[in-house]
Amino acid sequence: MNMLKSFLKHPLIQVALVAGICIIIQSYFYKKVLNLQLDTLIVAIPAFIYTIFGGVSSAKNNRTIEKFARPVYWMLAIIIATALSIIIPYLNRS
Repeated sequence: MNMLKSFLKHPLIQVALVAGICIIIQSYFYKKVLNLQLDTLIVAIPAFIYTIFGGVSSAKNNRTIEKFARPVYWMLAIIIATALSIIIPYLNRS
Protein backbone atom coordinates (compact mmCIF):
# COMPACT_ATOMS: atom_id res chain seq x y z
CA MET A 1 0.00 0.00 0.00
CA ASN A 2 2.86 2.40 0.75
CA MET A 3 4.31 1.71 -2.66
CA LEU A 4 1.01 2.65 -4.31
CA LYS A 5 0.78 5.87 -2.29
CA SER A 6 4.31 6.88 -3.23
CA PHE A 7 3.55 6.02 -6.85
CA LEU A 8 0.44 8.23 -6.87
CA LYS A 9 2.32 11.14 -5.25
CA HIS A 10 4.62 11.50 -8.24
CA PRO A 11 3.68 14.63 -10.26
CA LEU A 12 3.96 12.93 -13.66
CA ILE A 13 1.57 10.20 -12.56
CA GLN A 14 -0.92 12.71 -11.15
CA VAL A 15 -1.04 14.75 -14.35
CA ALA A 16 -1.22 11.59 -16.48
CA LEU A 17 -4.19 10.33 -14.46
CA VAL A 18 -6.02 13.63 -14.88
CA ALA A 19 -5.32 13.56 -18.62
CA GLY A 20 -6.62 10.00 -18.91
CA ILE A 21 -9.77 10.75 -16.93
CA CYS A 22 -10.41 13.82 -19.06
CA ILE A 23 -10.08 11.79 -22.26
CA ILE A 24 -12.66 9.33 -20.90
CA ILE A 25 -14.99 12.19 -19.95
CA GLN A 26 -14.62 13.72 -23.42
CA SER A 27 -15.46 10.42 -25.06
CA TYR A 28 -18.51 9.94 -22.88
CA PHE A 29 -19.90 13.41 -23.51
CA TYR A 30 -19.32 13.29 -27.26
CA LYS A 31 -20.88 9.83 -27.59
CA LYS A 32 -23.76 9.92 -25.10
CA VAL A 33 -24.66 13.58 -24.60
CA LEU A 34 -23.74 15.42 -27.81
CA ASN A 35 -24.13 12.50 -30.24
CA LEU A 36 -21.19 13.81 -32.27
CA GLN A 37 -18.20 12.14 -33.89
CA LEU A 38 -15.12 12.74 -31.75
CA ASP A 39 -12.15 14.09 -33.70
CA THR A 40 -8.70 12.68 -33.07
CA LEU A 41 -7.26 16.12 -32.47
CA ILE A 42 -9.82 16.89 -29.77
CA VAL A 43 -9.06 13.63 -27.97
CA ALA A 44 -5.35 14.41 -28.10
CA ILE A 45 -5.58 17.84 -26.43
CA PRO A 46 -5.12 16.51 -22.84
CA ALA A 47 -2.28 14.27 -24.04
CA PHE A 48 -0.57 17.22 -25.74
CA ILE A 49 -0.76 19.27 -22.56
CA TYR A 50 0.65 16.33 -20.60
CA THR A 51 3.52 16.03 -23.08
CA ILE A 52 4.35 19.70 -22.66
CA PHE A 53 4.27 19.23 -18.88
CA GLY A 54 6.70 16.34 -19.20
CA GLY A 55 9.14 18.56 -21.07
CA VAL A 56 8.77 21.45 -18.65
CA SER A 57 9.11 19.27 -15.56
CA SER A 58 12.28 17.64 -16.87
CA ALA A 59 13.92 21.07 -17.19
CA LYS A 60 13.56 21.91 -13.50
CA ASN A 61 17.12 23.14 -13.03
CA ASN A 62 16.08 26.47 -14.54
CA ARG A 63 14.55 28.85 -11.93
CA THR A 64 12.03 30.45 -14.29
CA ILE A 65 10.76 27.12 -15.59
CA GLU A 66 10.48 25.77 -12.04
CA LYS A 67 7.53 28.09 -11.40
CA PHE A 68 5.62 26.62 -14.33
CA ALA A 69 6.44 23.01 -13.50
CA ARG A 70 3.90 22.71 -10.69
CA PRO A 71 1.49 19.90 -11.53
CA VAL A 72 -1.55 21.80 -10.27
CA TYR A 73 -1.25 24.35 -13.07
CA TRP A 74 -1.05 21.64 -15.69
CA MET A 75 -3.94 19.65 -14.23
CA LEU A 76 -6.07 22.80 -14.31
CA ALA A 77 -5.02 23.44 -17.91
CA ILE A 78 -6.06 19.91 -18.88
CA ILE A 79 -9.41 20.23 -17.11
CA ILE A 80 -10.12 23.65 -18.66
CA ALA A 81 -9.17 22.45 -22.15
CA THR A 82 -11.43 19.42 -21.73
CA ALA A 83 -14.31 21.54 -20.51
CA LEU A 84 -13.91 23.93 -23.44
CA SER A 85 -13.74 21.06 -25.92
CA ILE A 86 -17.09 19.85 -24.57
CA ILE A 87 -18.83 23.20 -24.07
CA ILE A 88 -17.98 24.82 -27.41
CA PRO A 89 -19.58 22.10 -29.61
CA TYR A 90 -22.57 22.05 -27.24
CA LEU A 91 -23.09 25.80 -27.65
CA ASN A 92 -22.66 25.59 -31.43
CA ARG A 93 -25.22 22.81 -31.56
CA SER A 94 -27.96 24.86 -29.87
